[in-house]
Amino acid sequence: MSGGSEFSSERPKGDAWGIEDAVAQAVAEFMKTGRSPLIPAVVILGIKTVKVSAGDDGPVRVPVVAIKRIDALQDPEDLRKVQKLVIKAIAERNQGKGVEMLPFDEKEVITQAFRGVDATQLEQDDRELAEDQALTDLDRLRRHMVSVHLHDQAEIDQFEVADVRSMHHADHDLGRAVMMPHDEEWWEWRRIVLAERAAELHGQGVTWGPDAESDKDQPMDDLEELRQHLIEVHDFAPDLIENETLTDMRSRHVADHDTPPEDGFPAHDLAWLGHTRDDLDAASAQAEDDETAAGAVADETPED
Repeated sequence: MSGGSEFSSERPKGDAWGIEDAVAQAVAEFMKTGRSPLIPAVVILGIKTVKVSAGDDGPVRVPVVAIKRIDALQDPEDLRKVQKLVIKAIAERNQGKGVEMLPFDEKEVITQAFRGVDATQLEQDDRELAEDQALTDLDRLRRHMVSVHLHDQAEIDQFEVADVRSMHHADHDLGRAVMMPHDEEWWEWRRIVLAERAAELHGQGVTWGPDAESDKDQPMDDLEELRQHLIEVHDFAPDLIENETLTDMRSRHVADHDTPPEDGFPAHDLAWLGHTRDDLDAASAQAEDDETAAGAVADETPED
């Protein structure tokens, strides 16, 4: 009968001991925080010897296991693959019962070893990857506006593609405080990508989100610029939008462009937020120049 296994104190030499770089990084983290990060590794084992002793029911055999090779894993994709294999191995050993049947501390070891990602998030990541591959550009932008810009799903769903694009541009132009900082061309929305981006930004000391700066805390020029634009250009009553947040006013602004009032307002792009007399005069002059230029091109176009 078996009496369980023991580990040999011997360790592999040379390249077979492939953990020193990961250990050095873990030491630096430990010295900084007092907590030891866990290091996932692939291990090759072998039996060094078997200890045999007498037992009540016959000989008791205790195998002494030696590590033949060990390699630390650090690449994110490798970690995800190995985490799935670990979860699969647990289920196979326990008649289909997976990580959920483990004690809390054992589940935490697995989660923390794989960068805080648990089995549920792994399933979510696989599902979102499949969904993303089937999305149109508009659908991807809509999800991005909800996941990253933190707009309400119902609000985004009501707008056509041109309005969603304009709203997206306006968020970047005005510097929407609650959204994760990113380039305007970056339309990601999946949990795994956002988590990696968030970790990168946190490492740089960058903060954002609802608790970082509320709409009410936006610099006055941002709030006031849009408010004055709505009053002077879109002819909103000042008391109607006096106490509204930046998000509320943006929604009104996009809706007004989407369905202009009967008496209309000066033609302009959604991203243009001029409101002073000079702004309006300049915009009007530019519109006249554009119209003149367009007419000149039309006049020069030869007839068939």
